[in-house]
Amino acid sequence: QSALDSAFVSVAPHVLSIEAGTSFVTMEGISFAHARGTIITATGPVSNITIRDCTVSNGGGAGINMTGTGILISGTEVFGLAATGVEIRGGHHKSLTRGDNVIRGNYIHSCLLRTQIIITCIVRRRHVATFA
Repeated sequence: QSALDSAFVSVAPHVLSIEAGTSFVTMEGISFAHARGTIITATGPVSNITIRDCTVSNGGGAGINMTGTGILISGTEVFGLAATGVEIRGGHHKSLTRGDNVIRGNYIHSCLLRTQIIITCIVRRRHVATFA
């Protein structure tokens, strides 16, 4: 008998792809897992997207990658990724418009790239994450 009793192979590029222009969506208590690329991604700027108390794992890219304003990632475990855990872009550096994106109280670990979180442009920084 083989030591490998079962295997899971995903052919999906993403678990969730959020369309550009999407706003006012909350995802809470959901497990997002198994993709060849980034687990949760946005195709363009989004606004007021909340990911709270979720699990994001096992991807060939990043865990979460979005551009926009009012993005909140909170209380979420992100792990088992071939790239960064969370990458959020927002705001406008030339006009100094804030993105009002918040990443707080997350547990981000076991990502192949040493940089677990990437935040670009004008953002408000709080307790970002607990690293393992």
